[in-house]
Amino acid sequence: MPAPSVPLSHYLTTHPGVGLRFTCDGCQASHDVSMEVVLDRLKHRGLGDERTGVREVAKLATRPCARCGAMAWGSRPAFSVGR
Repeated sequence: MPAPSVPLSHYLTTHPGVGLRFTCDGCQASHDVSMEVVLDRLKHRGLGDERTGVREVAKLATRPCARCGAMAWGSRPAFSVGR
């Protein structure tokens, strides 16, 4: 069983301006979204909040990859967003 991932709140408080990088498991295409936008979308859809883990967010993605159409995503912090 994998270890739980770090909650979004950790990055929001320790790394202002951090984003979330979504990477397609099918073709490795990626895109970055600000952490605040991710959090707003999770709350609006009733799927999570600041306690949601960074890796768990990828499992909640509902859009297919624009390049290959896959629906399998990975997610990790993107420290270059907003800089």
